[in-house]
Amino acid sequence: MNKDEKISELKNLWMDGFSVCSITVAREILHNYPDELSVLIVLGNALTAVDRFDDAIEVIEKAIQVATQDQTYHAFVTMAFACYEKGAFKEAENWYKKAFDQHTPRPVDQVFYSECLIKRGEYSEVIELLGKSVDANATAHYTLGVAYRAIEKYDDALECFQKAVSLDKDYEVANEAIIDILKMKEFIGA
Repeated sequence: MNKDEKISELKNLWMDGFSVCSITVAREILHNYPDELSVLIVLGNALTAVDRFDDAIEVIEKAIQVATQDQTYHAFVTMAFACYEKGAFKEAENWYKKAFDQHTPRPVDQVFYSECLIKRGEYSEVIELLGKSVDANATAHYTLGVAYRAIEKYDDALECFQKAVSLDKDYEVANEAIIDILKMKEFIGA
């Protein structure tokens, strides 16, 4: 198998959810191609997926070093996600900002960035960011609802949670949030 075939196989393994296998295959590829950015990114993500955050951050730092200017967005958001999963929300927020300074943010990245802001109590910033760009993304609607709920704008929160469920009927936490708000409204007679 040539290099491109190995990388393709690695990406398929990762997309299919095989984190441990992805780590092993990525390391094999990196043995011969130590600066292969896409492999470093997959390895960083796979290490994050198995809660090896410090190892993931080390690998992603190398990815950032080898990335060209036009490749840094993906490396930055990968680092941001690793920091987020580690619980280092301020660090994650900073990496997302670096990425967003380089490239128009993808909706999924805006959601994770918003979740960092929520963890730090920056609800109005989340509302400003996601209020303009939620579109057909259930998680974005849910996250926006969380921000509204945190500042006790329950009608707005309810609307967001309901939209999330309309996009994903199995969105359990959004369903629970709807029930909670409706129960509160019933309790106060609203």
